Amino acid sequence: QAAHAGLDAKLRILDVASQREVATIDEGFWKTHECAWSPDGKSVAFTASKSEGGAKTKMETYVASPDGRRVRAVCGGLTQISWAPDSKSIAGLDGTRVVIVEVATGKAAVVTEGVSPRISPDGKRVAVVKEEAVVVLDLDGKNERRIARGRAPAWGPDGRIAMFDGEELKVVSLDGAVMKLGEAKAFSWR
Repeated sequence: QAAHAGLDAKLRILDVASQREVATIDEGFWKTHECAWSPDGKSVAFTASKSEGGAKTKMETYVASPDGRRVRAVCGGLTQISWAPDSKSIAGLDGTRVVIVEVATGKAAVVTEGVSPRISPDGKRVAVVKEEAVVVLDLDGKNERRIARGRAPAWGPDGRIAMFDGEELKVVSLDGAVMKLGEAKAFSWR
């Protein structure tokens, strides 16, 4: 399945194989901002703004079932949503504050300032960009350390982090070992 935030402010869930729409989520949104599937495929998180009585309200982050029948707000509007591998929490930005939210309870904790939060494959740490460098810290905000200069961190399955430094792509391990891969515009782990 695929999900997309439509230009008409609705979140659509599609069956890619049959090219059919499975669900349309329309809760009176005036804008849907972004969406991300949970790793277990049982939920899609998305951020949207509602319109009530013609007035635009603040953004909220929602979680929906793949059939679109269960939709609930979990927290204030986050951007740059990233799921934990166990599908129990999400990381995102509230302005420049990095927030970790337990999806079941909506309990949110600010862990640091930065951008591009990405939760590690083991679910214990988050990589964040701060002052043109990728830093890694525990989900409780402790043990922060600078890994390398870079942006757009992407965790690999082995715990290394791919990032861009200008146009150069590099892969960095948590001990600081760097493997330079050359110039690139995009990257994806398998």
